[in-house]
Amino acid sequence: MRLPPGLDRLVNRRGPQLNRFQKVLDGIDRTMLGLEIGPAHRPAAPKREGWRVLTVDHTDREGLLRKYAAHRHIDTTLIEEIDIVWTGGPLDEVVVAHGHARGAFDYVIASHVAEHSPDLVGFLGSCLALLRPGGVLSLVLPDKRWCFDLLKPLSTTGDALLAHRQRRTRHSPLTAFTHASLSIKSAQGAGHWDAHSVREVCRGAHFTQPLQQAFRVFQTYQDEPAAAYVDYHAWYFTPASFELMIAELGALGCLSARVRRRHQPAGCEFYVQLEPISGPGQPLSDQERLRLHGRIAREMCEAWRGVARALG
Repeated sequence: MRLPPGLDRLVNRRGPQLNRFQKVLDGIDRTMLGLEIGPAHRPAAPKREGWRVLTVDHTDREGLLRKYAAHRHIDTTLIEEIDIVWTGGPLDEVVVAHGHARGAFDYVIASHVAEHSPDLVGFLGSCLALLRPGGVLSLVLPDKRWCFDLLKPLSTTGDALLAHRQRRTRHSPLTAFTHASLSIKSAQGAGHWDAHSVREVCRGAHFTQPLQQAFRVFQTYQDEPAAAYVDYHAWYFTPASFELMIAELGALGCLSARVRRRHQPAGCEFYVQLEPISGPGQPLSDQERLRLHGRIAREMCEAWRGVARALG
């Protein structure tokens, strides 16, 4: 089957298997000007190695050192200075307020950030606005099949459209209840695993909160803009379901982006790069939408087989 224009580049790269950082940095080099969001103790483009990069996080380096002080498995010496502290508002506006122009960056890296955004379309749009034509938004996202999100429903384009229409700055009561009622851990307390261990994980899995406690979370949750921010995973994807959402948002003219490249998932995460586009949304045929739904079904079957054998 001949792929629609642009989608022929979505096939995984062949050749030697790439490690995590090679996947994140595919097509990016030290000479480029970049922005990395939430690098914490594991930056993909560390300044100490000569990368021309500005870092964004929810607090400064001292705040991150305090946050991770009790985590003995984390090497806090790898936490670098934070250039921009981002505590609210559209990301591109915050970056501009710090003296940097929209369209000035060659790349933006966001590893395990997008799934926390109350307004996913707004977050991705802000990142894309900072890129020059031909720039790269490199994302690392949790694969819901292989982490505590396993039992949560896949996020849809409609979910993203509603959150963007509401201009959400806080997670919804539904997100709070979904997190509290459906997050699971293994018998050993692990919150992530891989495709080879899902059956064993489910045999001893338990919900992280009792149902009645999750209901109390829902009843007392405050989501107005003045309320304190409570962080959750708000978006649940497999690789194909994320591609479907991006393609549909693009076809609707709600997000000026397309998938540039994707890489083989590893462990509990997957890797995808978006690029900004100009002009009208990219066409998306019914055939292509159905093809992506078929990929989603195959991906979920891989996980549900293990769940069914362990719990059925």
